[in-house]
Amino acid sequence: MREWNPAGTVRQSIGRPDVGDMVAYDRGAYIVSHVADAEPSEDEAKRLAHYRLGTQAQNGPYSMTIDLVHGQHDPQRMNEFKQRALRVPALAHYRWRVYLEGRVPLCSCCGHPWPCLMTDAAAISKEAAELMERRMVRAQPGCCYSCGEVITQRQESIRYPEGNVDLPGYPAPRFHTRNSCWDGRYSYEKRRAKAIPDVAPVLVIPGQTLPGVWGPDCESS
Repeated sequence: MREWNPAGTVRQSIGRPDVGDMVAYDRGAYIVSHVADAEPSEDEAKRLAHYRLGTQAQNGPYSMTIDLVHGQHDPQRMNEFKQRALRVPALAHYRWRVYLEGRVPLCSCCGHPWPCLMTDAAAISKEAAELMERRMVRAQPGCCYSCGEVITQRQESIRYPEGNVDLPGYPAPRFHTRNSCWDGRYSYEKRRAKAIPDVAPVLVIPGQTLPGVWGPDCESS
C-alpha cells in the first residue's frame, strides 16, 4: 500500500508533537493528549551513548497517547475511549503529519479523513492495471522489457533464462544493456529474486555488478 498523504496536513519538522496537535496516523485523525519521555531499552541506551548529552534527550524514545477524532474505531488497538498508546523508539526521527489549525478534510461518503481507504484503493487498482498493460506491451518478442523499444541487431541485449515472472506464460524478458534501461533491469531482478527463491542472479552489464544481488552471466543475444 502506498504512503498515506492526508489532505490538509503538513509534514512536521523532526521532533515530538505537542499536546493538542491534531495528527494524521493510520488512516485516522487524532488529538495528542499526552507526550512523555520513555525509558530507553538497553540497546537504545547504548546507541544514545554515542550522542552528546544535549542531543540524547532530543533523540530519546517517547510515549504518547492519541485520541481518535475522525476515522474507524479499532477495538484491538484502542481502548473504549478510542485512545491509542504509542511508543516512538530512540533515533526514529519520526515526522508526524499535523493538520493545519486542526481542520480535517473528510470523505463525504464515509466521513473518514480524506483521502479515505476506498479512494486510495481505487487509485492503486487503476495504477496496477496501467502498469500491467505497459508490461504486456513491452513483453512482446523483440522488445526491451525496460523501455519498450525494439532491440535492433546492432544493440547489445540480454535475455533472462526463464519465463517472465511478472507475466506467467509470456516469453523470457529481454533488456537493452544501455544505461538508460538500467532501472528497469534492476527492478525486474529484485522481483525475480522474490518470485523465485534461491534463483541465480543475472549479470546484466558486462563487467559491472550490483552488490549482493548479481552473479553469473546468463544467455546473451
